Amino acid sequence: MRKNKKEIAKNTEHNDEKLVTTRDDVAVWCRDNFEDIVKQHGLNVVKTNANVIIKGEVLKFYVTEDSMYKAKVGIRITVENAMGKILWQGVTTGSEDRFGRSHDLDNYYKTLSDAYLNAVKSLLRDYGFQTALRGI
Repeated sequence: MRKNKKEIAKNTEHNDEKLVTTRDDVAVWCRDNFEDIVKQHGLNVVKTNANVIIKGEVLKFYVTEDSMYKAKVGIRITVENAMGKILWQGVTTGSEDRFGRSHDLDNYYKTLSDAYLNAVKSLLRDYGFQTALRGI
């Protein structure tokens, strides 16, 4: 579980660390982007009467910048049937490295976004997750 939910990055290039925070709700950002990504990969997302329910917990969502931007994302995923029985549970991770101008907000965002996309794509390739989506 992330301790400071507003802190998303730090710059360690020099002797003093510079923290980067967000005003956005990272969990909401992850949920909204998760829905978009899985829809693009052919999954049907509904708000009610779902056969399976996917729950997520953001464990890591962070960039460390030194000579490169290095993002790591970790999300605990739980898939339940409509009755609440857990069908599958696991952690998916993604990472991304990027070179760019120092302490640039766009580079933090792009690196985190790509790491998140990598985590979701990894989840979608997971056989256990795929099986759980079928409600088996």
